[in-house]
Amino acid sequence: MNMILNPKKHLNDLNKDLENPDEAILRWLRPIDVSGVDSESLLKLNEKKWFATGLRDDENETADEIITDYLRECLSRQDKLVSENKDIPKDAVIDAKMLVDAAIFLICFLGSSYAATLLSWSRELISPDNASDCLVDLSEAYANSQSFVRDILRDFILEIYRYGPLWGDEGREVFNTLNDDQQLFLKTVFDDGYLTIDKNNARLFESGQERWSNSNKADDS
Repeated sequence: MNMILNPKKHLNDLNKDLENPDEAILRWLRPIDVSGVDSESLLKLNEKKWFATGLRDDENETADEIITDYLRECLSRQDKLVSENKDIPKDAVIDAKMLVDAAIFLICFLGSSYAATLLSWSRELISPDNASDCLVDLSEAYANSQSFVRDILRDFILEIYRYGPLWGDEGREVFNTLNDDQQLFLKTVFDDGYLTIDKNNARLFESGQERWSNSNKADDS
C-alpha cells in the first residue's frame, strides 16, 4: 500500500490544476484533506438532486465533482504509465484501498453519485489480493448508510466487484477470494435492491414519484 501522504489542498487549487493538467504535478490526495468544502451543505444539495425529477442543466460544477475529476485525472495518468509499461513514481502510486477510501468519503459524506460512477471505472484496481480487505470497509460503510447514500454506494460496490447477471463471469475470480459472509453480503446487496427506487419499476422512486420527467423539473427552493 502507498503510505505517502500528500499535502492538503484547497478546492481552488484543484480547479487550477484541472485547467492546465498537462502542466500540473498531480498527486492523489484524500478528499477529506481538501479544504474549502462545505460538506453538510453539499450533502443536502446532492440529496435534493438525487430526488429531483427532470434534467437540470443550469448547475455549476460542485465540489464533489471537482474532487472526483482531479482524482480521475490522477488515475488516468497511472493507467497511461501502466499501458506504456513505465514505472509509476513512488509518490504517485494509487492502490485499491486508496480508491475505496476516497469513494466512501465522497459518497457517504458528500452524497456524490458522480464520484460513484467515475471512480468505478477503475475497478481493475480491485484484485484477488485486495478484494476482501476493501470489502470490509465498504460493507461497514454500507451498514451505516441510509436512503439515497446507500443506493449510491450499492451501485459503486456492485460495479467494482462486477457482481450481477450483466457481468457474467467477469467478477468470478475476485468473488471466489471473498469469505462466505462477504459473498453473502454481495448477494444481499444485489437482491435487496434500492431503498429509494421502486423495486419493480426503475422509472419511479419508492414513493411513486417519477424519477425522470421532461415537464416536471425540480424547483430551486
